[in-house]
Amino acid sequence: MTLHVFNDYFLRRPFLEEIKIYFFPKLYDNATVIDSVPNSYNMNFYHYPYKGRELHDLEKYTALDRGSKLLTFNRKNGILANDPLLREAIVHLLSPEKMIRELGGTRRKKASHLLEQFEHGDLSRSKRRGREALAKSDYKGEPLVLASYTGAGNEADGQWIKEELLKEGINVSLTFHSYEHLHSLPLEQETDLLLGEQLSYESDLYTYLAAFKGDHNLLTRHLSEADKKTLEMLGENELDTLSLCRKVEDNSLHHNGHIHLYRIIQSAFYPSYVKGIHFNALGWIDFTKLWYKVKH
Repeated sequence: MTLHVFNDYFLRRPFLEEIKIYFFPKLYDNATVIDSVPNSYNMNFYHYPYKGRELHDLEKYTALDRGSKLLTFNRKNGILANDPLLREAIVHLLSPEKMIRELGGTRRKKASHLLEQFEHGDLSRSKRRGREALAKSDYKGEPLVLASYTGAGNEADGQWIKEELLKEGINVSLTFHSYEHLHSLPLEQETDLLLGEQLSYESDLYTYLAAFKGDHNLLTRHLSEADKKTLEMLGENELDTLSLCRKVEDNSLHHNGHIHLYRIIQSAFYPSYVKGIHFNALGWIDFTKLWYKVKH
């Protein structure tokens, strides 16, 4: 990112003149040296400690993302819908802590609910329980289709999930699409698992409504019919609506309808004269709050 101010910035109005944002998909997870990317030396603001760039002279600000990486299980159609023991097995055989440890990058903290403040009494995963559930299930080696969109670390996450489950005899077929194309597909009929980011917003209520009623959220695609009927009871009272949404979330988790994997760490590296650094709920810097301090 590059921040610019106009010549008379300190004499007239305290607003930035220009903000340039550069997107470098090949740099995700810090596997590529940033110097290999055109325009990389034009930046004076970084969202990540990129390999090949010395940032020790810059200030640093970090915050845990409110959103999380999500994996949904199809409870409407297909193998997983008809085999609760297989869903239970997968939940126990996947360790978010191990994923964070082995993949690293911005993956920072295990998640278990839409919002961290509502996490309580998290499931204690056990390989033994997972293997016992798998042995009792009706699974006969059929490939499970895991779909996601490209970017955001989904390819690495999907491959890790595939390899972890293959160790236990569960076959997973990966398919990745552009974000727009993924949401145009009949995911309820064509996928067993969906992987992607679950966003959060400043409002707790809106976070839950977007997750369970939004058109572009993965949770809505694999929700059971029972959970969807519960959501039809949503009313106008905000507290009651939030409570009902949390009930649906807990019910889905109880029946292994989805799992949250991790939350990422958001970072900002910037010159000391830049002030007002703040991440919004979506993990973006709030550009309206940035300002430059006079350098003496």
